[in-house]
Amino acid sequence: MFLAYVTERGHALIDRELYLPQAWTQDQERCQEAGIPDWVGFQTKPELAQQMLARLEMAEVRLSWVVADTVYGGNFQLRQWLHAHGQGRAGSCSMQ
Repeated sequence: MFLAYVTERGHALIDRELYLPQAWTQDQERCQEAGIPDWVGFQTKPELAQQMLARLEMAEVRLSWVVADTVYGGNFQLRQWLHAHGQGRAGSCSMQ
């Protein structure tokens, strides 16, 4: 998964997370062969997106909009987190 920062002057990929399906995280041998640390567990795509957005917040990167597809926009916990962190104002959060 990638997080892009977009302005009228251009865009840049500024963060990333590796999404691992649950079938992978439940197969320790497969994870070892792929070099995935034992501490890595299953996380949904919205959970990974929230981690990336939290890192932006910690770095004091200001956002006007958060845009994503329905996998993220349909996730109540992510939408709730966005609202709690000032991204749920009318017109500033487009996750449909």
